[in-house]
Amino acid sequence: MKALLWKEFHENLKWAAIPLLLMLGYVLNFGVCLCDTFFLRVSFVSAVFGSVLGILQMTFESHGDRRALLLHRPISRTHLFLAKVASGSTLYLLAVGLPLLFYLVKDFIPGGVVPQLPLSSRWPLVFPWFADALTGLIYYLAGALAGLRPGRWYGTRCLGFPVAFLATFLAWNLAEFHEVLIALLLLASVMGLAAWGSFLTAGDTDSQPRLAKFGLACTFLIGLSILSLWGKSTFESWTLRSTDDDYYAYHQINSDGRILIVEQLGRKHMHVRDLAGHEWEEYRNNTLREAQLSLLRIRASSAPAHSEAMHTRGRSYRTISRYLVPVSAESMPANESWCFVPQLGQLVGYDNAKREPIGRIGPEGFVPAGETPQTRFQGPMDYSPIRTNPDYLVFPGGVYSVDFQQRRLLTIFTPEAGEIVHGARDWRDDLQGTTLSIDRESIQGVETYRRSDTEDPGQIVVGTNRAIYLLDQQGNRELVFPVKHDTRQYMMSLNRFEAPDRYAVHYSPSYFLGMISRQTMESHVIEYSNDGHELSDTTLPALPWQRGISYQPWFGGLTSPAEAAVFFVSTKDFLFRTRFSRQHIGSKFQYTFLEQLYRILPWGLDLSGGLSNSRLRLYVLGLAINALLGAVICFWLSRRFGITGMPMMLWLVCGLLFGLVGGLMMACIHEWPARISCPKCNKRRLVTRENCEHCGAPHAAPPTDGTEVFATTVVTS
Repeated sequence: MKALLWKEFHENLKWAAIPLLLMLGYVLNFGVCLCDTFFLRVSFVSAVFGSVLGILQMTFESHGDRRALLLHRPISRTHLFLAKVASGSTLYLLAVGLPLLFYLVKDFIPGGVVPQLPLSSRWPLVFPWFADALTGLIYYLAGALAGLRPGRWYGTRCLGFPVAFLATFLAWNLAEFHEVLIALLLLASVMGLAAWGSFLTAGDTDSQPRLAKFGLACTFLIGLSILSLWGKSTFESWTLRSTDDDYYAYHQINSDGRILIVEQLGRKHMHVRDLAGHEWEEYRNNTLREAQLSLLRIRASSAPAHSEAMHTRGRSYRTISRYLVPVSAESMPANESWCFVPQLGQLVGYDNAKREPIGRIGPEGFVPAGETPQTRFQGPMDYSPIRTNPDYLVFPGGVYSVDFQQRRLLTIFTPEAGEIVHGARDWRDDLQGTTLSIDRESIQGVETYRRSDTEDPGQIVVGTNRAIYLLDQQGNRELVFPVKHDTRQYMMSLNRFEAPDRYAVHYSPSYFLGMISRQTMESHVIEYSNDGHELSDTTLPALPWQRGISYQPWFGGLTSPAEAAVFFVSTKDFLFRTRFSRQHIGSKFQYTFLEQLYRILPWGLDLSGGLSNSRLRLYVLGLAINALLGAVICFWLSRRFGITGMPMMLWLVCGLLFGLVGGLMMACIHEWPARISCPKCNKRRLVTRENCEHCGAPHAAPPTDGTEVFATTVVTS
């Protein structure tokens, strides 16, 4: 065993040197910024190196005399396989792990990266690097399976690589790091069993252990399902999709108080009409860009009064603002950087010039470095992972600002008993005069976004569960607008009208709701006078901001029941959620999943109508046809391969569940057998069986010609 391990190390060490030098050279020359750009490079190098190493290690000893020489060693085939995989995995981990270890020892642990965070709170920042490195092991097993399989390179040999791609997708889109580890462990187990069985039998499926057959079947099923999904999406985007199918609709409130319904059709046209249905002809012949600019000029000035977290696209372990939120203000010295650390519940400052901590700021004020504030801000801080550098420190129990020159915490707003703050922002004309830029200087070793405003703020808008408050810059209340609708279902924005001057509160369906709920709920606009008296209450009809595409139901015929069930379970809460909860912000996986595939799935409003909807009935009919075809294919292949009894029943169930993909998987697993005519029943029988699977007769004896070496000679007297 030791000799075999040494042999594998000796033969493959040269391949490990390439990614090691590549990654180490990058770290030394360019440094490390813990951001998606760097992690994407790590993921690419890990995937390529893992795949190549697995192929090179297994291919040359998988067939012929070299395999015979390998199996001649006095240990079992399982131990041979484990030795090769152990040595290959070790070389891989050394190649991709040494640059990570060098970075940890040189920069990360000493505090050269995000020094505002204590080391115990800093480790999650490198979890994406760990995840991308471990994902390469799945590519290594996929390469090993490709080297061991006897199929063609463009066929079943490479079906392990879609599974490895799934591992990368999950590593980048799952919410928690432990979820990624569980997913990688499951995929590695399945791929390992498939590679083990192929090594034992040189790729012959029928003689593999049952556990290995299970791993191979799961690998092929996942691989074929991913290819099917990719094929459908590509076919739709290349051949069926039209720019006119892109549809988006919304309500716009003008500065004079009129409410418009804006429908964007494709990338060229826009229809604008009022609530009475009268179309504004001046927008019909304009280009899309001209129409958008024209509408922007007449839009009412507004400020959101809801949670900043509305703007997120899912918070995962890769979201940097999950661990620190950069904070900036005009009073902050240029050499200082401050950020809010959610785990500590405090602001932490660092002097970038002196490279030393400044101190912390908690509810009781500033505490110098070396001391710890006795209290922390209670509740989660409201912020957007996209729009960083929040205007204020917003917590359920209050809104604060900081004078960094004087090291003072300023209280802007304190809610009444039982009142919960949802959001607070300076009143700027939405994002006009605001730019976002990548910032890699203020927080060492990570990438954040910095907002620069060219417009001076005037008033402050604070939203709670009971009212919207309009404050001046000192925090004095100017106007109070009571909340009239459930803030768990609606997001609020305060609008300013002209001629005459007045205000309006717009209640629109919350982003936290499911996609179906958002498209079926009414909106409300309540106008107020300058002194806060209610003038009118307008109910806006539900406005579906998407519409079904004519060809969506036909994709049911290309979708298996199991695939449809996975779609539904994965997106059920995202589609049908009716109440806000911070636990339901939505994972990045759900957003990515739906954005890429919604065109080949049933439209959301079709699902809300149930089977009474004709489009959904057509989709379900397609599912049934796909399942029936899969079962028929599996039945025919079972007869072709001579599979009977319980195995045949299992394959029929597989065909019903996975449809055409299940039938294709069966064809990929079993080798296509040669058949000849049975001398007894004249039916086509398999040549690989001693007895006919139809009548049980043995093979016919070959004709004698006097050259038989072991023929029995009958002596007659």
